[in-house]
Amino acid sequence: MIWGSSNTSGATVPHRFFLGDKIILNCGPGERTFVTAVAAADGKTIWQMDEPGGASGEKGPTEWLGSWSTPVVTRVSGRDLILVSLPQHVNAYNPEDGKILWTCDGLDKLVYTSPVISDGIVVTMGGFDGPALGLKAGGTGNITAPSRLWHVTTKNPQRIGTGVVVGKHLYMANEQHIAQCIEVATGKEFWQARMPEGIIWASPVLAGDRLYVTNQNGTTIVFRPNPEKFELIAENRLGEQSNSTIAISDGQIFLRTFEHLYCIVEK
Repeated sequence: MIWGSSNTSGATVPHRFFLGDKIILNCGPGERTFVTAVAAADGKTIWQMDEPGGASGEKGPTEWLGSWSTPVVTRVSGRDLILVSLPQHVNAYNPEDGKILWTCDGLDKLVYTSPVISDGIVVTMGGFDGPALGLKAGGTGNITAPSRLWHVTTKNPQRIGTGVVVGKHLYMANEQHIAQCIEVATGKEFWQARMPEGIIWASPVLAGDRLYVTNQNGTTIVFRPNPEKFELIAENRLGEQSNSTIAISDGQIFLRTFEHLYCIVEK
């Protein structure tokens, strides 16, 4: 570790990714909530954009307000944007100075998933049965009216992990072990199916023509991204608890459980 920093708020949890020589962080929930860029070399703040913040949950589970979403970077009309899903809205930031280029309303008070983007369409989702929306990326200011393509506010499952876009469809593996296939452009649900038992906090990962997601029982579920139906391929049980998303590199699967780190490879 080259540098470090302390946090005195107690509630701030950073969700981060690297962008060149910067680390982009979404810090919250709690009263001290902000999106920031710090220098990878020494941790110095390059820019910081504060959010209103809110209840940290310390007074009870009904008091939560915040985002656990990881920022993502995308390129629209020849420029890089940082997208962050936040309570009530999603923002697009300029990576250089943190200026909010545009915002779109329609989320609720809790957000866990990260935005996904395909063919210029951003999909972002709330947690605890919160709404989901799709919007056309681009513009300036509040783009809700001109750019929001769809907004689903009812019958949404609890969503922790971020979905995967394959072709024109978004595939979700939701907390209550419910898989979904959703059309990116319209928000239309093509199908919903119950997966093998086990709460899911992980995100599905695409490798080849298969999706992999691990539930809290330590079972990795493999299914095909088929817009016509849920197509279960395999259930691989480790028998150890896990909240982790698998990582795949050079034909190897890496999976962290509560007890071990596994590397799995075909002989």
